[in-house]
Amino acid sequence: MKQPPWAPGVVTTLFASLAAVAGCDGSGDVPAGRSVEAITSADGGCVDDTANRPLLRLAWAAVPDEGASTRLGTEEVSLVVNNPGRAPVQATITVRADAGTPQQGAQRFTVARLDPGQSTTLAIPVRAFGLRTAAMSHAGQITASASAVPLALDAAGGAAPAGPAEPIVAPILYFHRDPATSVLIAYGERVLHDRYHSGDLRASGPDEPDTYTVRIKQGAALPYSADLLAEAGAPDDDGGAAAPGAGFGGPGDVAANVYSLCIKWEIRLTDSGRTVVTQAGQTITEDHWNDPSGSHVVTARGVRVRLTKGSYSQVFDTNPTTGCFTFTHPQGGPFDLRVYAYATDSSGNVTRVRDAEGKTFSFVEKGIVPTLGSPLVVNVGNETPRATLAAIAAFSAYRSRFGLANKQIDIEEVNTCGSSGGNNSSAHHDFSDLANGLAHVRIHDGTSPTCSPSDHRRQKFVVSHELGHAWMLLHTKTAEPAADSSLVDPEETVCGTGNGYTPNSLEWSAIGAREGMAHFYATLVWNNRSTDEAVFSFFGSPANMEHAPPCGGRLLNVCDTPDKAGKSVNMDWARFYWHWHAPYESDSPSTATMRQVYGRAIANGGLARDNYYDKLREALDDVDMPSKVRVRWDHYALQDGASGFACQEPYAYPDCPFEDPEDGAGYPGCPCADVTKTPHVHDLDDDGRYPDGEGSYLAHGMGGVGQFCVDESAGLPKGSVVCGMAPSLGSNVPVCRTCGVDTMVGCPCSNDDACSALGDDLICWGATNNLASESNWKSDLPGRCMPSSATPAGRERLTEVPWICLDNCGAKAGGGKPDTYVCAYDQLDHYLPHAQCVYTNTSSPGYCESKGLHTDVDASCPLDWDDCCVSECHSEAACDSLGFPASYVCDMSGGPGHCVPDGCANPKTLPNDLCSMF
Repeated sequence: MKQPPWAPGVVTTLFASLAAVAGCDGSGDVPAGRSVEAITSADGGCVDDTANRPLLRLAWAAVPDEGASTRLGTEEVSLVVNNPGRAPVQATITVRADAGTPQQGAQRFTVARLDPGQSTTLAIPVRAFGLRTAAMSHAGQITASASAVPLALDAAGGAAPAGPAEPIVAPILYFHRDPATSVLIAYGERVLHDRYHSGDLRASGPDEPDTYTVRIKQGAALPYSADLLAEAGAPDDDGGAAAPGAGFGGPGDVAANVYSLCIKWEIRLTDSGRTVVTQAGQTITEDHWNDPSGSHVVTARGVRVRLTKGSYSQVFDTNPTTGCFTFTHPQGGPFDLRVYAYATDSSGNVTRVRDAEGKTFSFVEKGIVPTLGSPLVVNVGNETPRATLAAIAAFSAYRSRFGLANKQIDIEEVNTCGSSGGNNSSAHHDFSDLANGLAHVRIHDGTSPTCSPSDHRRQKFVVSHELGHAWMLLHTKTAEPAADSSLVDPEETVCGTGNGYTPNSLEWSAIGAREGMAHFYATLVWNNRSTDEAVFSFFGSPANMEHAPPCGGRLLNVCDTPDKAGKSVNMDWARFYWHWHAPYESDSPSTATMRQVYGRAIANGGLARDNYYDKLREALDDVDMPSKVRVRWDHYALQDGASGFACQEPYAYPDCPFEDPEDGAGYPGCPCADVTKTPHVHDLDDDGRYPDGEGSYLAHGMGGVGQFCVDESAGLPKGSVVCGMAPSLGSNVPVCRTCGVDTMVGCPCSNDDACSALGDDLICWGATNNLASESNWKSDLPGRCMPSSATPAGRERLTEVPWICLDNCGAKAGGGKPDTYVCAYDQLDHYLPHAQCVYTNTSSPGYCESKGLHTDVDASCPLDWDDCCVSECHSEAACDSLGFPASYVCDMSGGPGHCVPDGCANPKTLPNDLCSMF
């Protein structure tokens, strides 16, 4: 669920609601702990701002607003606690933190008394949370919440509680440790989204920043809506009443004649809060608008409104994120407010709900009286189907529009019985305005039970599904060709529905590819993409996008009976698209990229009802994207059952001498073996037992278990077998390859010529007396065949194999002790962002390397391992002593020194993603 839209540049507080009290007319006393400030209004009246005053304000001194960031040289954050009222307050303040993992820590503070107008600053050392902040791959966060109690003073000056506790929260503070300098960087919400990829520090960057509504992280520590807001007693932005002030200035902001209104839709759904059980036995539901009752009050994002009072009549569009807007008027209310089912998103796209005559539906609220200095929240819609439909459409565009801008979708509610193009809701019934950037969607209103009594206007997944079609049609400007739902398999008893259509009915790939994309879009709208688990609910029937349906399981369908290669249903395609995209990682495609691939396949032509997978795969090569995004396609296509040869048998490992190839895992010609974690790196020989070739992550994907191949099992010299890959079913599968026979990538070498023996453009990284700039290492141990950094293509290939060391571990050991350092990656308990030479003669191997430091082999550190962790270098001489080539320099820009190629030292001439591997 999303976080409240904190106001930029303003300390965020939650406000207690108190009835207006005496103060303007002097007829009563001010309640203890509250303040009354008389403000003269435009008509000469007295405005009581008691309800707008919090007991406390919490702010981070280093990050005053959500767009700020700072470096924490002392690794300490300061929380400023301010009393803006006119009575003393006592408070209990809880500060919690995580480092982007499930591990969390907490610190508690007590402010016994804070007098009016006073502030106190709490110094909070980050180390005191006990977090592991080295080599963070996800942003950490620090939250602060307070329970504030007003105090009444007695005659002797003593203070006693004089009212209920009021919950106060501070804006969330985010942080991570800069891998280049090891300094902690702290920042606000907007910086998290715009600069640090919503907290996924590995990502290449979001294509639609406002689709990120929660911090992406590995663990489940401190989920904002579940823990912090429950503790503070605050409502959630998308599930309850709004907090006064959200999205605009803070309390007391009373610029002359300036008023603020925030609009909320009152809606009722019939498909919210459906649950599924994961394979781990966990019950999950969708992330947004998931109250099982179906009743929600949600932000009216970008909605168009008209304010009228006498001759005054003005139209406004609310903010697409907050649903709020400001306006000026010399006298203020009462106003009549008309809210239209018409919304504009931050990219200029419009969604509109209209009647058969093209008129936009609207809702009227009369007698609206806003107050200065405090936004007024107005709820409209009264849970009607039309309001529900308008809210779903605007939220869908807010979450994702496939990277499109300045388009319009007109949505008509209609009884679709007997309509052209078939009954029920559709986006494929009217293509007349696509060339003008306008798509037409019809949503069945359930008014005639002869075809379907179900009111689709209340089903968020159905509406978003049709909008997914509409966005894609706006890109392609034409309907998908060869769409054919006539596939019938007389032998299929579970999915064989004749010509009937369901998400799990047997279909040609033309239908699967099209409908699966719309299912994917609906899933993306209502689920966060930080995990592979997601709920899709069509007509109220939920499914987990991580698990296969009861039938199907492939992207390609049958050949001819009885030679079947599996069955394909629409949910197979939806699951494949979701796997390709989520969880969002550095090799994930943006939704804009997905749209481009889909559109290019249609533009290229040649589509038939049974070849959509082949044509989409061909279109990948026509769209500009990193090759690792294509690799991710192939990985999940293979996992989810794609095949360019639907009746061809899967790869049979023809060179594997075992009857069951799995029995020969790690043996040449057989499947690769899984890496197992070990605390004893000295058990790893020079071959490494670490991921060692291009196929090392095909089976389980990046972030999963890597694979390797064992040389000794074949009686071959060390380093003679690596985990390569073989083409199969239109993709690649991991298979153990023999160096010099069928692969050279990752193989040992002494010079560049050996690496190019099989025709691949490779050089010998880590070799001695070699002309390549990456080589000339001071070691008598071999190097490894790897792509060169001299070309863009080579640099990109290098960044796709972070599990292979670019250093010569034998050189670091001085050449005479080859087992002192071994190359390690993901088999350690300590997180390593890339493969590194790890010192083995220690009881905590990899500890220093995980912190971006070097193990001091001569140091003694029995009590504190940090004493053994030092900079790799302070000068080029240190790099020379560690065996690095003469072309390497000591880069000390902003932190611990590292020996890197000259192009990775400031000023850099090589790309950051390549330099991060050193």
